[in-house]
Amino acid sequence: MAINTISPSRSIIDGETLVSAEGIFELGFFSPGNSTNRYVGIWYKKTSYTQVVWVLNSIAPITDSSGSLTINSDGNLVLLDGKQNILWYTNASATSNNRVAVLDDLGNFALKEIKYPSVLLWQSFDHPSNAFIPNMKLGGNDELGIYITLTSWKSENDPAPGNFFLNRDRKSLQQIFIVKGSVATVFNWTDAVKHWRSGQWDGRTFIGAPSMSQDYINGVTFNRDGYGGQYYTYSTSNSFKITIKVLDSSGNIVQKDWDEGKKEWVDVVVAITSQCDIYNTCGPFGICNKMESFICRCMRGFQPKFPEKWRKGNWSDGCVRSNQLLCGSDHEGFLKLEEMKLPDFAEYLLVQNQNECRARCLNNCSCLAYAYISGPGCLVWVTDLIDVQQFSFNGQDLFLRLPSSELGTDKKLPNTISESVQASFLKDGVEHGEDQELQILDFGSVKMATNDFLLENRIGKGGFGPVYKGYLPTGQAIAVKRLSRTSGQGMTEFKNEVMLISKLQHRNLVKLVGVCCEGEERILLYEYLHNKSLDTILFDATKRAELDWTKRFKIIEGIACGLLYLHRDSRLKVIHRDLKSGNILLDEEMNPKISDFGMARIFGKKQERANTNRVVGTYGYMAPEYAIYGIFSEKSDVFSFGILLLEIMSGVKNSSFFHDEYLSLLGYAWQLWNDDRGLQLIDQTVIRNCDPLEAMRCIHIGLLCVQDFALDRPIMSEVVFMLSTKTSLPPPKMPAYIEYRNQIHLNSYGSDVCSVNKCSMTTLESR
Repeated sequence: MAINTISPSRSIIDGETLVSAEGIFELGFFSPGNSTNRYVGIWYKKTSYTQVVWVLNSIAPITDSSGSLTINSDGNLVLLDGKQNILWYTNASATSNNRVAVLDDLGNFALKEIKYPSVLLWQSFDHPSNAFIPNMKLGGNDELGIYITLTSWKSENDPAPGNFFLNRDRKSLQQIFIVKGSVATVFNWTDAVKHWRSGQWDGRTFIGAPSMSQDYINGVTFNRDGYGGQYYTYSTSNSFKITIKVLDSSGNIVQKDWDEGKKEWVDVVVAITSQCDIYNTCGPFGICNKMESFICRCMRGFQPKFPEKWRKGNWSDGCVRSNQLLCGSDHEGFLKLEEMKLPDFAEYLLVQNQNECRARCLNNCSCLAYAYISGPGCLVWVTDLIDVQQFSFNGQDLFLRLPSSELGTDKKLPNTISESVQASFLKDGVEHGEDQELQILDFGSVKMATNDFLLENRIGKGGFGPVYKGYLPTGQAIAVKRLSRTSGQGMTEFKNEVMLISKLQHRNLVKLVGVCCEGEERILLYEYLHNKSLDTILFDATKRAELDWTKRFKIIEGIACGLLYLHRDSRLKVIHRDLKSGNILLDEEMNPKISDFGMARIFGKKQERANTNRVVGTYGYMAPEYAIYGIFSEKSDVFSFGILLLEIMSGVKNSSFFHDEYLSLLGYAWQLWNDDRGLQLIDQTVIRNCDPLEAMRCIHIGLLCVQDFALDRPIMSEVVFMLSTKTSLPPPKMPAYIEYRNQIHLNSYGSDVCSVNKCSMTTLESR
């Protein structure tokens, strides 16, 4: 029978444990990590002490195994070392010899009177360590000065108080903070430095932590105890689930679930996943977006306070207004910022609806922004907007107060923009009822951004002209694509690229941030991506080792998702027509982004294919029906994707492939696959660390994508499904295209401009 109680007549010594009545929790002595010190702790019995949920003597370790835990003569629970020195005690009021300490099935260890078991004289739940488990409380009572706070360990080997603490802020209503500081500053909440903020509580979730929202919805509640105390607690719908939230020594809060099959803890939710999650990374009036290569940008109507520091990545000073507000005038309004983490220091107003919230803010000259959300209702800000982040999902709408001149309501566009581009762009924006964030720049501004197109700033040269790195006045890094007058891309292609990419928003598509069309200059300004194009790394003998198997598979998945968005999920159905390694850009984390939409075509929702006498694209990537007959469809993009996938697997460019027996990389891949030697195709720099089954599946999918007949190729939704599952795949047929591709290139067509991934063809005329 499990013993869960310590009494005056029964102590426990090192080597003995208490076990709760149902065998859920265990209390005993342990040594963390590689430490030899001994501590008293509580853990889930099934997990042993691989993850301790509470530590009794974190600042008073025992140096040997002579410790004991007992109830002394005055009724206090005490920890003794081998010399009977008291290292820790409960300091319960009054004296009694009729007390017990009980470990219950919630994981709470409590000292109580035997006659009054419901009255807890002391409990471990009031003195948490670094862990938060179901049914614990987190919060406090400001009037009584009682605060229940998580405290990080100093390290994995030392449970002494570390530098990070988690609790409800005393000033910001119903928000959770991780702060950095000493124990003294944290409990006074004065000099502590904020490290992470949950965002406001809306009655169901913390709106500033969308990745954790489902966990909150499953059982987090906010309660008041009737004595001035305010606490959060949480429970799980599955009483058998073993789970814990840990404030680790780096200042991150991590939810861990026990995997019974693997007998290990699994991280399922992590609060801080990027620099944007760190409190106020971008400073006042800055917005942080982890999906951007340059993560900080100023809000519209603001510019970096110190541009040079901003360009170097020091964003802490934030942004200042470009034009001052004229309170009381009719020339002010609100800009809607979507999917935002709302700023800190909100004030709550009692109003009936959103219109009243807007009016209250507009009538207050000090009000800088407002939001209206379910639960709290109207929130307004009268101080600097700080700790603002833009999410991909589950964010809130923030309405930023700006002069009308910054809203675009009484500001004419510069007359330097080409009339055809300007008229079409504005007309399309009005038809779709959208706020366009595309900046229209004059040529002088672009010259300034690139330091007059300084040669040292040139980062590449595409088929249509050089590409330079530059900076906008806001400090945002950009890639400036200056179209060559001899490039073959005319106004139609230029306008096409502007129109298309300004409407398409996906994490795997490059973002167009600006455009310049002045005189004969046609310039596109894109987000700057740190690692440039895929081909510059993949086909470089020294660099391609940077692309390990995990990164390559992520790139394959990302390209597939981006292409699926173009074909099916965007409001436009887009056929790219020039998918190749040179048009795949990589951000700092090697996330792929499809670029170069000058040759793309928009299809009607029910349109399946089109044909043209003007075949555009790149040798080595074109589907046979497109190269021969000018017929293009989703399936021609799928063919290009298949070639690209095989290039990523092999590290070899299809158009420059050379082998004595095979005419192309495609033919070589097919032969190896057919001979059950598919693994020989894989780049030798990744063969040792790749998953062979996953790699062979990718080759299989690549061969399915390059089938001779379009009908035999999968659509991109099927490709994405095949990449993400382990379902059986149909066998690929031999791609007949490999038998006559060289004949096509040599005999069937004449071209004005050809490409081997460095530039793209503009015309091919059939004979």
